[in-house]
Amino acid sequence: MAYPEFGVARGINDYDHFWTSLTNPDKRWSYGAVKSTVPGIWSSQLPELPTDQQVANLRAGNFCAIHLDTRGFISEELPAITGNLENRFGAPAATGFDGEWLLFNITNTPPSTPEQSNAFFYQPMINADPETTQPRETELDQAWWWMKADRSVLTFTSTRPETPVTTVRGQVQAPQCGPRPITIILAANGQEARTTLIADPNQPAEFELTLPSPASVATLEVQAPGPDCQGPDFEWKRFAQVLNLQAY
Repeated sequence: MAYPEFGVARGINDYDHFWTSLTNPDKRWSYGAVKSTVPGIWSSQLPELPTDQQVANLRAGNFCAIHLDTRGFISEELPAITGNLENRFGAPAATGFDGEWLLFNITNTPPSTPEQSNAFFYQPMINADPETTQPRETELDQAWWWMKADRSVLTFTSTRPETPVTTVRGQVQAPQCGPRPITIILAANGQEARTTLIADPNQPAEFELTLPSPASVATLEVQAPGPDCQGPDFEWKRFAQVLNLQAY
């Protein structure tokens, strides 16, 4: 839930997440950071559930628990979400709101290093070109963008001088109509790093690109040449999928 003015998410109204801080004034909560500002970027770019590395970064930032509001999900989705959290952190340490609020204790997770934590909390803001890229999607610990054209561009903007953009890592995957070559170019200030991968429909291919020198703004261009997948079964999933981007 972003702040402010996010809208209704199934059973959760705008600003409902302020109830936790109102009813628990002795605790601190991450909800309420203004979207598109430094305090709000890291949380807005999390997947539906944080990865193990992200939980380690949260621990380094003194977070002790994950609050799950089950009203935000359809019932068919909840078993996978609660099962994931219970497998990693055990049964909820606390419940509330007639069982619709669940709190999972993450204090048994060792914290990450200060360097990893700083890179996480001050990560660059990611903006995808809406003309060539579908809106970001997320499920469990995965987040991705589908390309609407054979060339798509994402922009990484540093949030402070101390943490410029140096390296971008992630994955690419081909649509279900078959493998294809995908070229990825990280560029800034006349410099670039690039790689070409043969992407498979069933297994994401990992990449990591590093600029010769750090930059305040960098672009990631993804090229998926060749014919797009045709037919009603593919809808917008026709060129390539870009997954789990991280920049530091």
